[in-house]
Amino acid sequence: MNARVISTNLARPETLDYGGKKARTGIYKEPFAGTILLEAEGVRDDLIADRRVHGGIKKAVYAYPSEHYPWWREKLGREQLPWGTFGENLTTTGIDELAVHKGDRFRIGTALIEATKPRLPCWKFGAKLGTNDAIRWMMESETFGIYFAVIEPGEVRAGDMIERLSTNPDAPTIRAMADAA
Repeated sequence: MNARVISTNLARPETLDYGGKKARTGIYKEPFAGTILLEAEGVRDDLIADRRVHGGIKKAVYAYPSEHYPWWREKLGREQLPWGTFGENLTTTGIDELAVHKGDRFRIGTALIEATKPRLPCWKFGAKLGTNDAIRWMMESETFGIYFAVIEPGEVRAGDMIERLSTNPDAPTIRAMADAA
């Protein structure tokens, strides 16, 4: 497996006002030049606005494959989508929902992380991308990204290799978990 981190991304606080709904959100992530610290409850200095659905032990870090970006650019009719567009902490290459099973463990930088579940989109995802169709498109295209638990806190930076330390091929893939949800 030749996988690595392309970009580390942190949120800037925003308030969404969409269809009469107002909510604070951390989905507006931007590339961060430097090292980020993955901790048990989330990424240090990253805004997590709604801890009922993001952050915490099973969803401390969200990774999104860069390989999905070209499809999204075409679907959204945009020439550019900056890394972090989908609210991910880590934009990756060489690792995706089909290749990762629940419980797979990875070393990235000095952190040890474990795959836990897919990220299922909410109204904030649609609002950020400017269309509620984005929610359906993510579900239909199965381009969910992967949530990870942090087993050993550690530092990660863009360019770090992602090394799979263990896998359980009998466990469902992250994509299969989303299909079952």
